[in-house]
Amino acid sequence: HDAVYTYANVYANLKIHNFNYPAPDVLRGKIRIGNIEFDGDISKDSPGSDLIKTLILDDKPGQLFITAWGGQSTIARALKAIQEQYEFTANWEQTKLKIYRKVVLLPSSDQDDTYANYIKPNWPGVYHMF
Repeated sequence: HDAVYTYANVYANLKIHNFNYPAPDVLRGKIRIGNIEFDGDISKDSPGSDLIKTLILDDKPGQLFITAWGGQSTIARALKAIQEQYEFTANWEQTKLKIYRKVVLLPSSDQDDTYANYIKPNWPGVYHMF
């Protein structure tokens, strides 16, 4: 929210240079809270993990680059929710292959150990750029 507030203060000047900058309200509408109750929290869905899950499962072509500038617990929760939904269905292998082709993780580090403890062991085909 603080970053969008600062962005709003310079938005008029940005629009002078490039009309494609999104309005601050558009950016505010995209903010979702993730799994932040404690480090490594993947115990339940959050608005942030729901959004990531939706983006992972959509049918848009191309890769989905997911950045993490803190921990990866919200990403891990999205993947865990997908696993819980599809693991024991006929679509599980197809779903995993889709995710392996689509998802690229771009973390700044593994601050909460969710990559090491959940993502890597359960989703070994997810591309992870260090």
